[in-house]
Order: sequence, then structure tokens, then C-alpha cells
Amino acid sequence: GDIFFEMPLGEKAGALSAYATYQYNDYGRNYLYSAYGTGNMIYGQLGYALPGDRNKVRFQPYVAYCYNTYDATTDERMTAKAGINTYLSGHHSKLTLEYQYSKFGSAANNAITLQAMIYL
Repeated sequence: GDIFFEMPLGEKAGALSAYATYQYNDYGRNYLYSAYGTGNMIYGQLGYALPGDRNKVRFQPYVAYCYNTYDATTDERMTAKAGINTYLSGHHSKLTLEYQYSKFGSAANNAITLQAMIYL
């Protein structure tokens, strides 16, 4: 099950968006491969589009959190993210800069990604 909420705030096109989901995945008994496995997942994301002109550069900072448990192990997976979307031409072109911290059992990782989406 999942839920999505978005609400405009103020007169200059600011907006709050939120997404949350719970999943139970059944890939087979004790299946576990990378981040996919039989078990439970809870995920949430919260973002705020800063007020501004919709036809100019806009920014949307966000945070996200994911928590997984798997039938194949007692180790839990946790991922926390913080980033910012930069909309260059409405929703047609976007740059995303994101920091991610993840931990699975005793292993922890940090990552920084830069992603581009360009609509031609």
C-alpha cells in the first residue's frame, strides 16, 4: 500500500509533497539478492518546492528514509537520503544532487550522486 500527498503553499507556487509506502515482497523462501529479498519494506519521502516563478529555475530540497527486514537474515537494511532537485524548465529538465547513507548489518556506505533528466 502507498499514499501520496501534494499541497500548494502560498501564492508563489511553493508546494509540499509527501510519499509513503509499505510493501511485503515474496520472491520465494529466504530469497535475498542485493537490495531485493523476501520481507518487509517501509519507505517515506518528504519534499518542499521553494516558491518562485514556474518558468524559471526552481529548487526542491527533500529527504527520504527506507527500512527493510528480510526473511533470510536477521540483519536490517536502512537507507537515509537528503538531496535537492533543480528544475531548469518546469518539469522538462531537472538536475538532482543527493547524499545517501545506507547500512546493512555491520556494513555501511556513503554515496553522492548527480543525476540529470533532460526532455527533448
